Amino acid sequence: MDQIFNADNRFFRGLSKIIDCVVISFCWFICCVPSITIVFMCVSAANYLLMPLLIPLMVLVGPASSALYYVTVKNIRRSQGYCFREFWNGFRNSFKPAFLAGMVSMGFFLLMLFDTYVVSAYLYDAKIGPVSWIFVVMALFCVMWSINLFAYIARFDDKARVAIKNSLIIGIANLPKSFVQLVITVAVIVGCYLIWPLTFAAMFIVPAILTLIISMLMEKTFRKYMSEEDIASEDEKTRVY
Repeated sequence: MDQIFNADNRFFRGLSKIIDCVVISFCWFICCVPSITIVFMCVSAANYLLMPLLIPLMVLVGPASSALYYVTVKNIRRSQGYCFREFWNGFRNSFKPAFLAGMVSMGFFLLMLFDTYVVSAYLYDAKIGPVSWIFVVMALFCVMWSINLFAYIARFDDKARVAIKNSLIIGIANLPKSFVQLVITVAVIVGCYLIWPLTFAAMFIVPAILTLIISMLMEKTFRKYMSEEDIASEDEKTRVY
């Protein structure tokens, strides 16, 4: 009986992880809700002319995404610290590079979506044609790069331009793994969009779960580029699953 109600048993530890996922997903969602709302409005109405409205609202997307990765690895995977506090620590520490890098990646992504809209509207009567697919692929490439970018900023203390360059190199050098991460991300986003009654509820746990899955691939990639001293130091301080 004592074992059943022991806070260290698997059930309570699993329940604690689920609660932590909800907390950090909620923190991320609060930071990104304006941008997410406009994106869904644009996609639903097929009106990408609304995309410029994202520019003043995307200030928090980069730092929030880096903080999400940071706290997922540190708290969910390695059971270190308190999730709410660690999220905002990660948000504060990565704000400048994540904001600047996020402006670059988001700007490129929005440009590709706008080009897709213009080309489809004027060349293919509002349908996606061969030229439109070029911009769609480039937009997806930007998403793939952004996944690596914000994870890199969360794990390494570099300036924005260094993070942009290194994350791009790492993504291309590990293209199959980057592609898998992209497929998982797009599948989750499309699933949330199609199952719209569950979208709102899913937002309060899906970001953390998705980041946790991606981190399992990303952390193995990052360790390939870390020195033996850095790996030994990190393994000494943390438990790596």
